[in-house]
Amino acid sequence: SRGISQCADSSPCDRRPCQHGGQCLLTGEYEFQCLCLDGFTGERCEVPEAHCQLRHPCLNGGICQGTACLCRQGFSGLYCEHDELQHQLKAEWPEGSGGNDAPGQYGAYFCNGGYVALPRHAFPRSLPESPETIELEVRTSSANGLLFWQGVEEGEAGKAKDFISLGLKDGHLLFSYQLGSGEAN
Repeated sequence: SRGISQCADSSPCDRRPCQHGGQCLLTGEYEFQCLCLDGFTGERCEVPEAHCQLRHPCLNGGICQGTACLCRQGFSGLYCEHDELQHQLKAEWPEGSGGNDAPGQYGAYFCNGGYVALPRHAFPRSLPESPETIELEVRTSSANGLLFWQGVEEGEAGKAKDFISLGLKDGHLLFSYQLGSGEAN
């Protein structure tokens, strides 16, 4: 063949066979071994290891699933290292009596370390012919979870279990509601 002067690799590592940042070590004339970074395994570092198989990173009774810790109620953080009960505010924030008694523009606060609660006066009732608009922007790495829930407590004002909710299920948005005839998705 014309113009071809070399048909062989000088080293198998020249082809960069190791994936995900693995380091190629020459072990013979045509042989190599990949030294994988934490979190990867396989002949060429092509297989991600489950975070939980590497070590037991979850604290305070958290359960490790794949690459994340599922924290027990009252704990949060990447490794369930934050005890929310220790940081919980000692003062009770009243819902108010028409004015905004709580800190912040809308009086929002974390309730039991798990969700943001907004006082009722932050959502005044509008006329039935006026549309209600709820807008939210979310960034998460979780595939499942509750994003928004609004409803009445059971027995409140003669209502039963009316609610609307927006959540994530397997990475997809799930809208659910019940307005008296059973839950719908």
